[in-house]
Amino acid sequence: MSTAKIITGLLVGVAVGVLIAPAKGSESRKKLSRSVSDLSDCLQDIIEGARDEVNELADRGIESVEKIESAVNIT
Repeated sequence: MSTAKIITGLLVGVAVGVLIAPAKGSESRKKLSRSVSDLSDCLQDIIEGARDEVNELADRGIESVEKIESAVNIT
């Protein structure tokens, strides 16, 4: 299952759960706002982790290309 589908499911679940819970409208909106904020923080962490992984892979790729270039230039 893709990350986008999981995130969409979480958003829908949180929204439905908050909206059908027996509470005042203002309380529901506060809960929903907190949930969206928490999810936003979680997504930011995921994005930062993915960015770090991509940068690491790019660095390894550059190192590999440099090694190949060096090997080709020696022979």
